[in-house]
Amino acid sequence: MIIYSLNLSEVLLVLGGLLVAAHLAAVISPGRGRSWVRQFPRHRIAGIVLTAVDLVWAAYLVYHARVELIARFRMVLFILAPLGFFLIITHMEELLASRALGGLLMLVPAPVLHAARMSHSDWWYVPSIFAYILAVLGIVLFLSPYRFRTMAAYWVESDQRCRSGGLLGVAVGALLVWAGLAVY
Repeated sequence: MIIYSLNLSEVLLVLGGLLVAAHLAAVISPGRGRSWVRQFPRHRIAGIVLTAVDLVWAAYLVYHARVELIARFRMVLFILAPLGFFLIITHMEELLASRALGGLLMLVPAPVLHAARMSHSDWWYVPSIFAYILAVLGIVLFLSPYRFRTMAAYWVESDQRCRSGGLLGVAVGALLVWAGLAVY
């Protein structure tokens, strides 16, 4: 499994780089960032792309799971994943992007926790805590996708707040990159 062959340093570098890239737009152009965040929960293309990523990743994890109970049903995934994708994008259009983001946030902790468990660092618990925070946030967004707007409302109120939120995201991403390079 490709994701699980990465060590903690590599996982943190990838995760930190993605966070920096995602939040840099809010720093550079807060007006566009605010507009994009407001439109995101109902953005059809973002919802479809994130749903596809979620389903492929989840199917990959289930396919490679070492659980005897599901071992004989692995081939069914090749039918269920595309069928599930079709049903989701046709019958769950409402706030699909927020739900799919929640699904992604629930999947991201898997490689982080696996890499932290394999790490020999005394600081293995810090990325583990971060992973559990992401998982809880993902659960909240998946079950209550309308909360994306309430969580983002403070940050999209003005250009200054949007830029501050972007700087905070860039700082967290940079901290993860630094931890990946220097600590782990």
